[in-house]
Amino acid sequence: MEHTVPTGTIVEASNPHTRSPDAERYTIDGNENTFWFTNTNYGTLTLIFPHPVFIDGLKFAARSWKKEDYFTIEVLTRGADGSWRKINSPVDLYVESFFSGPHRTETVWITPGQYSTLRIDHRQASNHNTTMLFHEVYIVTV
Repeated sequence: MEHTVPTGTIVEASNPHTRSPDAERYTIDGNENTFWFTNTNYGTLTLIFPHPVFIDGLKFAARSWKKEDYFTIEVLTRGADGSWRKINSPVDLYVESFFSGPHRTETVWITPGQYSTLRIDHRQASNHNTTMLFHEVYIVTV
C-alpha cells in the first residue's frame, strides 16, 4: 500500500537546480504537478520524519528530463553513530520521459523496518546526460 510521508516530515536536497533552490519541498507536498530536480545527473533527497515510520519500500512519481532512462537508486538510513548505512541493493529504476508527464515507478524495496531518516541517492545509469524529476515520494508498506 502507498502512503504519503507523515505531516511534519522535513526534506533536504543536494545539487538543487538554480531556478528553484528550495524545490525539494515539492517532493512531499502531495501534488504530482510540482517537482524537484538537480543541476546534474545525480543528487540526494533526505527525509527526516517527525516520528519513526515503518517502511517496506519507496515509490516515486517521476519523469526523466530529456527521454526515458534508467536511474540507479540507493536508500540509506542514519545509524546510531551518525553514519549512513545502505538498506537496499542499488536498483536501476526505469523512468518515463519528460513529455509523458509524471508516472509512478516500480517499488524500490528496502530492508523493512522503522526509520526516522532516509537518504535517497539517485544517479543516471546511462550516459544520456539527463536528470530525474521527482514529483512525489511515497512510502510503501506491505
